Amino acid sequence: MSALVYKKLKEEEVEAVNSLNDVGVETWRNEFFSPYKPVSFVIQCTDTEKNEMVGCEGYVDYKLMLNGEMVQTHRSERTLVNPNYRGQGMFNKLIEGCDELAIASHSHMSWGATAALKAFERVGFDKFTGFRNYIFYPVLYSVGEKVGLMFKWSELLNPFKVWKIRKEGKLKDVRKLLSFLSMLKGAKKPKVIGNVTEVPIDYDEIKKMVANGGKDEYYLSPEESLFKWLGEKDKSYTQLGLSINGELIGHCIYKAEKEFGHIHVVDIFSKKPEYFPAILEYVAKKEKGNGMLSIFVPVNGANPTHALYINEVSALGVMNIQKAGNFVIKTLDRKEKITIDKLALTDLWLEL
Repeated sequence: MSALVYKKLKEEEVEAVNSLNDVGVETWRNEFFSPYKPVSFVIQCTDTEKNEMVGCEGYVDYKLMLNGEMVQTHRSERTLVNPNYRGQGMFNKLIEGCDELAIASHSHMSWGATAALKAFERVGFDKFTGFRNYIFYPVLYSVGEKVGLMFKWSELLNPFKVWKIRKEGKLKDVRKLLSFLSMLKGAKKPKVIGNVTEVPIDYDEIKKMVANGGKDEYYLSPEESLFKWLGEKDKSYTQLGLSINGELIGHCIYKAEKEFGHIHVVDIFSKKPEYFPAILEYVAKKEKGNGMLSIFVPVNGANPTHALYINEVSALGVMNIQKAGNFVIKTLDRKEKITIDKLALTDLWLEL
């Protein structure tokens, strides 16, 4: 059996770990050695006889809010084990090393989206499936405008093409089709609740608003450092603060995904559930000139607050696809287990 040594990865070792998964040295640095993510780390495994790095597990620093307080958590990422070393308990030891460092920072939990549910269960994670909801809020067009878009997306009117998309189930094609169908179907206009306007981004005010979210629910903490960190990777995000008569009612972050024909909302918070459709309608009107078909909003249907969001748009006849998602959670520095319903999970939790 090989002599395996486990230790925390140093920044000067990123080229070696990149050989395990060639996503680029700068990606490794951004995820685990960024000044915006000071409590991120990687445990690596080296075969000392071969002087070769053969496995690693990373925990990315994610600050969340719970009942108005900022708390530490970690996202499991870059799980890699050389196939030649399976059966030697490497994954378990990598997780143990990461857990030890995470608990030292008082991390409430480690979590992540993965298809390898059984592997993570074996090392103490709880699995959750079928909790995600995908909202396709239509951009509202006139009949004439819809005809023009039907010509632009004419491939999606081909019955054979639609049959093929449904049969193969490729995510890119499915999302494009659902965006198109959502636009054709339309929906009722949301109730007028006042004049929604954009306001300058004020992270302190946004944080105060998010602090009043659902009781015992975890929300992504709207830290300016988080958005600077994301900006290092992708400059295409649009961030909005929205108000009615000077009262902040919501926060929304999105990016245009023209290949799907939709605006992808990666994070959203609505001060009240009834404001949720108004926020989406504002984004739809703002982006209508770019020919977008729908606003795509992934939310956690198991979460009580997000369930209220879903109810608001469902009452308008908005397309809502249910029962998707694979997720794992390992409770660390908490007595009670943390379950999926406690997470106000948006795609920004998973943006890397």
